[in-house]
Amino acid sequence: MTSNEDKKDKKREPRPPRKISPEYLFRSGMYYLERYSSSIDNFRQVMSRKIIRSSKHYEENPSKHFESLEELIEKLIKLGYLNDEAYTRGQVRSYRRKGEGKRKIIQRIKLKGVDDDLISHVIDEIDAEDNQRFDRMDDDIDTINDPELKAALTYIKRKKLGIYRRKKDEKSKQKDLASLARAGYSYNIASKALDLSVDFETEEI
Repeated sequence: MTSNEDKKDKKREPRPPRKISPEYLFRSGMYYLERYSSSIDNFRQVMSRKIIRSSKHYEENPSKHFESLEELIEKLIKLGYLNDEAYTRGQVRSYRRKGEGKRKIIQRIKLKGVDDDLISHVIDEIDAEDNQRFDRMDDDIDTINDPELKAALTYIKRKKLGIYRRKKDEKSKQKDLASLARAGYSYNIASKALDLSVDFETEEI
């Protein structure tokens, strides 16, 4: 076997897992939370898999490491890095933007170990907040003196464009501008109306 083949074989060998310690659990846990939003239960599962793999490799009893993990979870909850309500709010807003319904959102977030009642409560809260924001936007529209701009803002809400879209992507604004153009609005009015509708929403957040 050549030296090149030896190098290839070494590359194929999986790296051994890190030996578990409270310090490693903290560093590894924080690194994970910097990259991903997580529920408490999902975080527990992710870190538990690390413990099981490492303990098996080093032929250790994982019990003490699981105790360290629970201590870490309590610490991260107190520090605010793990918070199921905040996690759920973020997930609900993300799924709502994609146009997903309440039942499907509950199913998705429940897979991460979040309680059904908490998910339902957060969905109802967010929907109520959005409805209030849209009602306030109606009040703001009434204060606009330009009839064409006012009509464009009303059109945006009626056709569920801009901030009213449930599903948004990088092409959404171009689609909205095209819709407004087909309705007879100039580019300047259409663009201003879309930007203004976002301003109305931002002011209320």
